[in-house]
Amino acid sequence: MEFTRQQKDAILHKDGPALVLAVPGAGKTTVLISRAAYLIYERQVNPKKILSLTFSKAAAKEMKKRFQEIYGTKKFLFI
Repeated sequence: MEFTRQQKDAILHKDGPALVLAVPGAGKTTVLISRAAYLIYERQVNPKKILSLTFSKAAAKEMKKRFQEIYGTKKFLFI
């Protein structure tokens, strides 16, 4: 996956919360699931300590589905 500099900054942000704001279709969901994977697999953050907020149950389900499809049982190595 290729990310812009701003997307990489959001994914690799490690100290404190991160707020991701962007126009529709800018890749927010991809950035959020990549950030969660980075925190879990590279920074060894307990998934129970990660809070991601969406505006609907449908969006939350989609985010969970996409995370499992991409990172399910694979190790996440972000370069």
